[in-house]
Amino acid sequence: MNNEKDLIYVTKRYYQCISGSTEVAISHLDLATGKKNTIWPETFISVLAIDPNKRVILVSVSKDISDDNIISYIVDYSGKVIAITGQPLSSCIYFGDTTYLFLCTSKQEKTIMGISLEGKQEIFISQPNKLLDLDISPKRNWIIIKHSSGINLYSQDGNLVQEWSHDGKVTVFLWNPDESGLYFILDETQLYYWPMSDSNPSLIYNCPSSMICFGRILLWVE
Repeated sequence: MNNEKDLIYVTKRYYQCISGSTEVAISHLDLATGKKNTIWPETFISVLAIDPNKRVILVSVSKDISDDNIISYIVDYSGKVIAITGQPLSSCIYFGDTTYLFLCTSKQEKTIMGISLEGKQEIFISQPNKLLDLDISPKRNWIIIKHSSGINLYSQDGNLVQEWSHDGKVTVFLWNPDESGLYFILDETQLYYWPMSDSNPSLIYNCPSSMICFGRILLWVE
């Protein structure tokens, strides 16, 4: 989505006979005019991230579900290819830095790659544990990385700020509005708060009798 005039959406076609197989068409709809255009036709594709300011999309494409030759492209809203990136990518976020548009975990799952508009990839963060996911705070001051042994917090320039080792599954984050601390759910049963000034998060609420009582959404309600 870009301001209130552009809508980027996907249509999916599932193949029941092939486990996990999906074809996706990416489209752009101008909400002001109602004009629609197909950015990328149906293929085996993942939409990795969108830069709403430069109006470009990072996509990962495979011609066939059995094809291991996955290629990532940066395309604009008309479908024009701006750049072809290097190694295959996994989870990605819009970064919006002057150097990197996107941050992505590599398929090797132990590095965070910074990707420029020209498609150039550089190692931004590297760490020994298997990476599971990454996210960025709303004001883009902090980068959150989930890995196989816990979660790490990094500053915008990629420097490690805090790390917490835990073998549980972190499912969802929620930042304080001023980004002075982070709430997160562990194993869908425990709510933690992690002040940026402390080295360890504090347990706020534990579900009774080990029952699952948290979903995957946390939000502020006024």
